[in-house]
Amino acid sequence: MKSRGQLTIDGNDYALVPMEEYLEWLEDQEDIEAANQAKLEQGEATPLGDLLAESGNRIAHYRKLKNLNQSELAKILGVTQSHLSRWESGSVAPNTANIIALTKTLDCQVTDLFPGA
Repeated sequence: MKSRGQLTIDGNDYALVPMEEYLEWLEDQEDIEAANQAKLEQGEATPLGDLLAESGNRIAHYRKLKNLNQSELAKILGVTQSHLSRWESGSVAPNTANIIALTKTLDCQVTDLFPGA
């Protein structure tokens, strides 16, 4: 889908695309969602919650290998300890910038923290 321009409203950027292209894209997304749901039902996919929990456990594991507590790592990364705790509990995933910072700080690869990435 090719953007025909950009519109900013209240600080949020929006891409301008023809409605027909958007509707085709939306149908594709629904097909992807249906395929993912079928994989889950057949046991061929891992639920997102399980992936987040596993990555959280891995973040905690690599943090402990560096002999850091949550507060220390959070300070290095420039996030709050409670935010880091949410990553480790699997309730939220870090954004791309924080993933890069984690891998540099913990001396590991993205795939070490996020299997299948």
